[in-house]
Amino acid sequence: MSRRAWPGRKSYRLADLAKDGKLSSDGTHRALGDCQRALIVYTAAASRLGTIR
Repeated sequence: MSRRAWPGRKSYRLADLAKDGKLSSDGTHRALGDCQRALIVYTAAASRLGTIR
């Protein structure tokens, strides 16, 4: 989904997407922190693709 939302990126790793979105890196590689960042990135991608309004 992130490849469709942001084509042409060098990396689609969660850490890179979160960093570019200026999300906190607190709790990186911890279950809760990663889930929270994944939800924010997913929501941003879905919004960009028009699947969430």
